[in-house]
Amino acid sequence: MSAPDGPYFDDLTVGQTLAPAPTITIGAEQCAVYDQICGDHLALPRSRPLAREVTGVDKTLVNPGLVIHMAIGQSTVATRHVIANLYYRGVRIRKHIAVGATIGTTVEIAGLSEASRRVDRAPRGKVLLRMITTDETGDVVLDFERCALLPFRDPTVADSAHHQDLPGPESALTLAEWREWVPSGWDLGPLGPPSSWPTGETRGDTHRHRVSRALDLVELTQNQALAHRDPAFGQDGRRLVYGGHTIALGQDSLSRLLPNIATVIGWRSCDHLGPVFEGETLECSATLVEWCPVASGRLLAFEVDVDVVRPGVEPQPVLDWQPVVYAP
Repeated sequence: MSAPDGPYFDDLTVGQTLAPAPTITIGAEQCAVYDQICGDHLALPRSRPLAREVTGVDKTLVNPGLVIHMAIGQSTVATRHVIANLYYRGVRIRKHIAVGATIGTTVEIAGLSEASRRVDRAPRGKVLLRMITTDETGDVVLDFERCALLPFRDPTVADSAHHQDLPGPESALTLAEWREWVPSGWDLGPLGPPSSWPTGETRGDTHRHRVSRALDLVELTQNQALAHRDPAFGQDGRRLVYGGHTIALGQDSLSRLLPNIATVIGWRSCDHLGPVFEGETLECSATLVEWCPVASGRLLAFEVDVDVVRPGVEPQPVLDWQPVVYAP
């Protein structure tokens, strides 16, 4: 039996639900490998006693970044032949899970739009995917959308008839509407007093990141995209780094700039602006866009910008990531 081929853009129909990837139990081993690759400084997943003080439950939390990247990996049943992932939108964590939880993700085709044809390349199309991730109890852990660029299976097709006007990466939700997903009953007192960060202020992270172990993160999250696994499917004979790897390093940077973050609630949007390759260096900055009080802390909306630093040229933007976090 051979590995599954496709799907390609012209294999898909709006409303179609794909056969799911296997469920994944996120154990302590997976959490440790994620920390080794991404270096995330988020406090609660690293300290069971602190998590117990904050959440009231004597369990170690899974880093919300790892939960999201596992779910994205499961969603790649739709994007094995992806040319590029364009953006994510409305990523909402509805339940914060503990180590040992098992998650599964359903993938629905929410929209299809053929890209403009060019004589110098084969036809391609944008696919809007809608994902819902649940745990072993049936509770919804996460829901999100992402837009990917896929090739056609049959490049001779004159017109796919798919020309939807797809939404962009920006979520229409106001920050106050994110209150619904703040975990109830958490006491943020043990995380210390609120940090002073004026709205509109941008802070750069002096700690730059060298992208390493990109294939390890792809395999950890069961990401099936060939562009992240095989140089022949990447760009110019080079494997593309999974875009979530760049996001994970952005979260690591934000967790250093604001060390008392309790958790990430979700992403208002996330726009990939350019490719990243193994061994490259990334630098991050974060701007506090707005905040509002909620429960025992605050919701804070950031814009995190990530640039790739290459020899002989100005830094190039590769990521515009807009997370919402819960902190004192």
